[in-house]
Amino acid sequence: MNKIISKNKLSILIALLGLVLIAGAASLVYLDQQTFIIALSMLGFLMVLTILQFGKWINWVMLLLSIGAYGWIQYTSQSSLLGAVVLSGVYAASALLALLFSHAINRETDYILNQYSSSNVLIEELTVHDSLGLIKWHVFKQFLSEEFIRSRRSKKSVSVLMMRLLNYQDYVSNGNKKQAEDLMTEIARISSTILRTLDKVSRRDQNTLGAILPETSQDEAKIAASRVINGIMQKANAAVYIGISTFPEDAVNVDKLISRAEAALEFAITSEREQISYAQLNADSGAYSPVSRLH
Repeated sequence: MNKIISKNKLSILIALLGLVLIAGAASLVYLDQQTFIIALSMLGFLMVLTILQFGKWINWVMLLLSIGAYGWIQYTSQSSLLGAVVLSGVYAASALLALLFSHAINRETDYILNQYSSSNVLIEELTVHDSLGLIKWHVFKQFLSEEFIRSRRSKKSVSVLMMRLLNYQDYVSNGNKKQAEDLMTEIARISSTILRTLDKVSRRDQNTLGAILPETSQDEAKIAASRVINGIMQKANAAVYIGISTFPEDAVNVDKLISRAEAALEFAITSEREQISYAQLNADSGAYSPVSRLH
Protein backbone atom coordinates (compact mmCIF):
# COMPACT_ATOMS: atom_id res chain seq x y z
CA MET A 1 0.00 0.00 0.00
CA ASN A 2 2.79 2.42 0.91
CA LYS A 3 4.56 1.60 -2.35
CA ILE A 4 1.42 2.44 -4.38
CA ILE A 5 0.97 5.75 -2.54
CA SER A 6 4.65 6.63 -3.06
CA LYS A 7 4.48 5.77 -6.76
CA ASN A 8 1.39 7.96 -7.18
CA LYS A 9 3.04 10.77 -5.24
CA LEU A 10 6.16 10.49 -7.37
CA SER A 11 4.06 10.66 -10.55
CA ILE A 12 2.33 13.80 -9.26
CA LEU A 13 5.66 15.43 -8.38
CA ILE A 14 7.09 14.64 -11.82
CA ALA A 15 3.97 16.06 -13.46
CA LEU A 16 4.22 19.22 -11.35
CA LEU A 17 7.91 19.58 -12.19
CA GLY A 18 7.02 19.28 -15.87
CA LEU A 19 4.35 21.97 -15.49
CA VAL A 20 6.85 24.26 -13.75
CA LEU A 21 9.35 23.82 -16.56
CA ILE A 22 6.69 24.35 -19.25
CA ALA A 23 5.29 27.42 -17.50
CA GLY A 24 8.76 28.84 -16.93
CA ALA A 25 9.78 28.17 -20.53
CA ALA A 26 6.58 29.71 -21.90
CA SER A 27 7.06 32.82 -19.76
CA LEU A 28 10.69 33.23 -20.78
CA VAL A 29 9.87 32.70 -24.47
CA TYR A 30 7.07 35.25 -24.24
CA LEU A 31 9.23 37.81 -22.49
CA ASP A 32 12.58 37.14 -24.16
CA GLN A 33 13.06 34.72 -27.01
CA GLN A 34 16.80 35.35 -27.23
CA THR A 35 17.92 33.84 -23.92
CA PHE A 36 15.24 31.27 -23.11
CA ILE A 37 17.43 28.38 -24.38
CA ILE A 38 20.16 29.39 -21.94
CA ALA A 39 17.59 29.59 -19.17
CA LEU A 40 16.15 26.15 -19.96
CA SER A 41 19.64 24.66 -20.08
CA MET A 42 20.44 26.04 -16.63
CA LEU A 43 17.08 24.87 -15.26
CA GLY A 44 17.67 21.38 -16.64
CA PHE A 45 21.17 21.25 -15.20
CA LEU A 46 19.90 22.39 -11.79
CA MET A 47 17.08 19.82 -11.88
CA VAL A 48 19.43 16.93 -12.74
CA LEU A 49 21.93 18.04 -10.11
CA THR A 50 19.20 18.05 -7.45
CA ILE A 51 17.77 14.64 -8.41
CA LEU A 52 21.25 13.08 -8.37
CA GLN A 53 21.68 14.64 -4.90
CA PHE A 54 25.34 15.58 -4.77
CA GLY A 55 24.57 17.60 -1.65
CA LYS A 56 21.93 20.06 -0.49
CA TRP A 57 24.39 22.92 -0.10
CA ILE A 58 25.68 22.32 -3.64
CA ASN A 59 22.11 22.52 -4.97
CA TRP A 60 21.46 25.84 -3.24
CA VAL A 61 24.82 27.26 -4.30
CA MET A 62 24.14 26.25 -7.90
CA LEU A 63 20.66 27.80 -7.67
CA LEU A 64 22.11 31.12 -6.53
CA LEU A 65 24.89 30.97 -9.12
CA SER A 66 22.45 30.21 -11.93
CA ILE A 67 20.15 33.08 -10.85
CA GLY A 68 23.15 35.39 -10.66
CA ALA A 69 24.43 34.24 -14.07
CA TYR A 70 21.04 34.63 -15.72
CA GLY A 71 20.56 38.02 -14.07
CA TRP A 72 23.95 39.16 -15.39
CA ILE A 73 23.07 37.96 -18.90
CA GLN A 74 19.83 39.92 -18.78
CA TYR A 75 21.53 42.98 -17.31
CA THR A 76 24.09 43.09 -20.12
CA SER A 77 21.65 42.24 -22.92
CA GLN A 78 18.52 44.21 -21.93
CA SER A 79 18.18 47.89 -22.63
CA SER A 80 15.73 48.23 -19.77
CA LEU A 81 16.71 47.51 -16.17
CA LEU A 82 13.10 46.72 -15.34
CA GLY A 83 12.95 44.12 -18.12
CA ALA A 84 16.14 42.47 -16.81
CA VAL A 85 14.71 42.38 -13.28
CA VAL A 86 11.40 40.87 -14.46
CA LEU A 87 13.08 38.17 -16.54
CA SER A 88 15.53 37.37 -13.73
CA GLY A 89 12.60 37.14 -11.31
CA VAL A 90 10.72 34.74 -13.61
CA TYR A 91 13.83 32.62 -13.95
CA ALA A 92 14.50 32.70 -10.19
CA ALA A 93 10.92 31.57 -9.43
CA SER A 94 11.10 28.78 -12.01
CA ALA A 95 14.51 27.66 -10.76
CA LEU A 96 13.38 27.67 -7.13
CA LEU A 97 10.25 25.62 -7.90
CA ALA A 98 12.30 23.23 -10.06
CA LEU A 99 14.78 22.79 -7.20
CA LEU A 100 12.05 22.09 -4.64
CA PHE A 101 10.17 19.62 -6.85
CA SER A 102 13.40 17.89 -7.91
CA HIS A 103 14.36 17.51 -4.26
CA ALA A 104 10.92 16.02 -3.49
CA ILE A 105 11.27 13.61 -6.43
CA ASN A 106 14.68 12.56 -5.15
CA ARG A 107 13.26 11.93 -1.66
CA GLU A 108 10.35 9.86 -2.97
CA THR A 109 12.64 7.89 -5.27
CA ASP A 110 14.90 7.03 -2.33
CA TYR A 111 11.88 5.97 -0.27
CA ILE A 112 10.59 3.67 -3.02
CA LEU A 113 14.04 2.15 -3.54
CA ASN A 114 14.36 1.54 0.21
CA GLN A 115 10.95 -0.14 0.26
CA TYR A 116 11.97 -2.46 -2.57
CA SER A 117 15.30 -3.11 -0.85
CA SER A 118 13.50 -4.06 2.37
CA SER A 119 11.22 -6.39 0.44
CA ASN A 120 14.18 -8.03 -1.28
CA VAL A 121 15.92 -8.53 2.08
CA LEU A 122 12.77 -10.19 3.44
CA ILE A 123 12.45 -12.43 0.38
CA GLU A 124 16.12 -13.38 0.65
CA GLU A 125 15.67 -14.08 4.37
CA LEU A 126 12.72 -16.38 3.64
CA THR A 127 14.70 -18.08 0.87
CA VAL A 128 17.81 -18.64 2.99
CA HIS A 129 16.31 -19.57 6.37
CA ASP A 130 13.76 -22.18 7.43
CA SER A 131 11.04 -22.15 10.11
CA LEU A 132 13.63 -22.87 12.82
CA GLY A 133 15.67 -19.83 11.82
CA LEU A 134 18.42 -22.08 10.46
CA ILE A 135 19.95 -21.82 7.01
CA LYS A 136 18.33 -24.17 4.51
CA TRP A 137 20.14 -27.30 3.42
CA HIS A 138 21.08 -26.07 -0.06
CA VAL A 139 22.59 -22.95 1.54
CA PHE A 140 24.39 -25.18 4.03
CA LYS A 141 26.02 -27.08 1.17
CA GLN A 142 27.01 -23.81 -0.51
CA PHE A 143 28.71 -22.67 2.70
CA LEU A 144 30.46 -26.02 2.97
CA SER A 145 31.71 -25.74 -0.62
CA GLU A 146 33.12 -22.30 0.18
CA GLU A 147 34.79 -23.66 3.31
CA PHE A 148 36.36 -26.43 1.24
CA ILE A 149 37.94 -23.84 -1.03
CA ARG A 150 39.21 -21.82 1.93
CA SER A 151 40.50 -24.94 3.69
CA ARG A 152 42.44 -26.06 0.64
CA ARG A 153 44.07 -22.65 0.39
CA SER A 154 44.83 -22.29 4.10
CA LYS A 155 45.69 -25.98 4.67
CA LYS A 156 43.26 -26.03 7.61
CA SER A 157 40.63 -28.59 8.51
CA VAL A 158 36.86 -28.23 8.31
CA SER A 159 34.53 -30.59 10.14
CA VAL A 160 30.89 -31.56 9.76
CA LEU A 161 28.61 -32.70 12.58
CA MET A 162 25.41 -34.61 11.91
CA MET A 163 23.18 -34.78 15.01
CA ARG A 164 19.88 -36.58 15.47
CA LEU A 165 17.13 -36.28 18.06
CA LEU A 166 16.19 -39.87 18.81
CA ASN A 167 12.72 -39.52 20.30
CA TYR A 168 11.39 -37.17 17.59
CA GLN A 169 9.47 -39.97 15.87
CA ASP A 170 8.04 -41.10 19.21
CA TYR A 171 6.44 -37.69 19.68
CA VAL A 172 5.07 -37.76 16.11
CA SER A 173 3.71 -41.31 16.48
CA ASN A 174 1.88 -40.25 19.64
CA GLY A 175 0.27 -37.33 17.85
CA ASN A 176 2.55 -34.69 19.36
CA LYS A 177 4.01 -33.24 16.16
CA LYS A 178 3.99 -29.71 17.59
CA GLN A 179 5.88 -30.85 20.68
CA ALA A 180 8.42 -32.59 18.47
CA GLU A 181 8.89 -29.42 16.41
CA ASP A 182 9.19 -27.30 19.54
CA LEU A 183 11.90 -29.64 20.82
CA MET A 184 13.77 -29.46 17.49
CA THR A 185 13.52 -25.66 17.65
CA GLU A 186 14.98 -25.69 21.15
CA ILE A 187 17.78 -28.08 20.15
CA ALA A 188 18.60 -25.89 17.15
CA ARG A 189 18.74 -22.83 19.41
CA ILE A 190 20.93 -24.57 22.00
CA SER A 191 23.29 -25.91 19.33
CA SER A 192 23.65 -22.50 17.68
CA THR A 193 24.32 -20.92 21.07
CA ILE A 194 26.97 -23.46 22.07
CA LEU A 195 28.76 -23.46 18.72
CA ARG A 196 30.72 -20.45 17.46
CA THR A 197 29.15 -17.63 15.49
CA LEU A 198 31.15 -18.67 12.42
CA ASP A 199 29.73 -22.23 12.58
CA LYS A 200 26.66 -22.91 10.43
CA VAL A 201 23.74 -25.07 11.55
CA SER A 202 21.06 -26.45 9.22
CA ARG A 203 18.20 -28.93 9.30
CA ARG A 204 18.93 -32.05 7.23
CA ASP A 205 15.54 -33.70 7.71
CA GLN A 206 12.80 -33.93 10.33
CA ASN A 207 14.98 -35.11 13.21
CA THR A 208 18.52 -34.39 11.98
CA LEU A 209 20.64 -31.27 12.08
CA GLY A 210 23.96 -30.61 10.37
CA ALA A 211 26.71 -28.22 11.43
CA ILE A 212 29.76 -26.85 9.61
CA LEU A 213 32.77 -26.15 11.83
CA PRO A 214 35.36 -24.15 9.85
CA GLU A 215 39.04 -24.42 10.82
CA THR A 216 38.21 -27.28 13.18
CA SER A 217 40.23 -30.49 13.45
CA GLN A 218 38.74 -33.87 14.25
CA ASP A 219 39.76 -33.64 17.93
CA GLU A 220 38.32 -30.13 18.20
CA ALA A 221 35.11 -31.31 16.54
CA LYS A 222 34.79 -34.07 19.15
CA ILE A 223 35.10 -31.50 21.93
CA ALA A 224 32.45 -29.32 20.27
CA ALA A 225 30.17 -32.36 19.84
CA SER A 226 30.50 -33.23 23.54
CA ARG A 227 29.58 -29.68 24.51
CA VAL A 228 26.50 -29.79 22.28
CA ILE A 229 25.39 -33.19 23.63
CA ASN A 230 25.81 -32.08 27.25
CA GLY A 231 24.17 -28.72 26.64
CA ILE A 232 21.10 -30.29 25.01
CA MET A 233 20.80 -32.84 27.81
CA GLN A 234 21.04 -30.17 30.51
CA LYS A 235 18.83 -27.50 28.90
CA ALA A 236 16.29 -29.55 26.92
CA ASN A 237 16.50 -32.93 28.71
CA ALA A 238 16.82 -34.61 25.31
CA ALA A 239 19.28 -37.12 23.90
CA VAL A 240 21.07 -36.59 20.60
CA TYR A 241 23.69 -38.65 18.80
CA ILE A 242 26.38 -37.07 16.66
CA GLY A 243 28.47 -38.31 13.76
CA ILE A 244 31.63 -36.43 12.77
CA SER A 245 33.69 -36.21 9.59
CA THR A 246 36.65 -33.96 8.85
CA PHE A 247 38.35 -32.66 5.73
CA PRO A 248 40.92 -33.66 4.59
CA GLU A 249 41.21 -36.85 6.69
CA ASP A 250 37.81 -38.37 5.84
CA ALA A 251 36.82 -36.90 2.47
CA VAL A 252 37.94 -34.50 -0.23
CA ASN A 253 34.54 -33.24 -1.47
CA VAL A 254 31.34 -31.90 0.03
CA ASP A 255 29.03 -34.84 -0.64
CA LYS A 256 31.50 -37.40 0.70
CA LEU A 257 32.12 -35.36 3.84
CA ILE A 258 28.38 -35.16 4.55
CA SER A 259 27.71 -38.82 3.73
CA ARG A 260 30.54 -39.98 5.96
CA ALA A 261 29.30 -37.84 8.84
CA GLU A 262 25.90 -39.49 8.30
CA ALA A 263 27.53 -42.94 8.27
CA ALA A 264 29.24 -42.14 11.56
CA LEU A 265 25.89 -40.92 12.94
CA GLU A 266 24.11 -44.14 11.97
CA PHE A 267 26.79 -46.20 13.67
CA ALA A 268 26.70 -44.00 16.79
CA ILE A 269 22.96 -44.73 17.04
CA THR A 270 23.21 -48.48 16.46
CA SER A 271 26.13 -48.82 18.87
CA GLU A 272 24.50 -46.44 21.38
CA ARG A 273 27.55 -44.22 21.56
CA GLU A 274 26.86 -40.52 21.96
CA GLN A 275 29.30 -39.52 19.25
CA ILE A 276 31.70 -41.11 16.82
CA SER A 277 33.91 -39.83 14.05
CA TYR A 278 34.17 -41.45 10.65
CA ALA A 279 37.85 -42.10 11.34
CA GLN A 280 36.90 -44.08 14.46
CA LEU A 281 34.27 -45.97 12.52
CA ASN A 282 36.68 -46.76 9.71
CA ALA A 283 39.42 -47.85 12.11
CA ASP A 284 37.22 -50.56 13.53
CA SER A 285 36.49 -53.05 10.77
CA GLY A 286 33.74 -54.65 12.79
CA ALA A 287 32.11 -51.30 13.35
CA TYR A 288 32.51 -50.25 9.77
CA SER A 289 30.96 -53.28 8.10
CA PRO A 290 27.29 -52.60 9.05
CA VAL A 291 27.32 -49.18 7.44
CA SER A 292 29.85 -49.64 4.68
CA ARG A 293 27.08 -50.85 2.39
CA LEU A 294 25.39 -47.45 2.69
CA HIS A 295 28.26 -45.56 1.01
